[in-house]
Amino acid sequence: MRNQQSETAREKSSKTGMKGPRPYYAYIIGAIVVILAIIYSIMYW
Repeated sequence: MRNQQSETAREKSSKTGMKGPRPYYAYIIGAIVVILAIIYSIMYW
C-alpha cells in the first residue's frame, strides 16, 4: 500500500516537473481560495 502511494506521488511530482505549468497559476489559485475563505468567514460572522 505504501509503495503504491509513493509511486503515485512520484508520478504526480514528475508530471508537474516535466510539464512545468507556470507556478504563477498555483499561487493565484491559492490566493483566490484564501480570499474566498476570508470573504465567507466575514459573511458568516
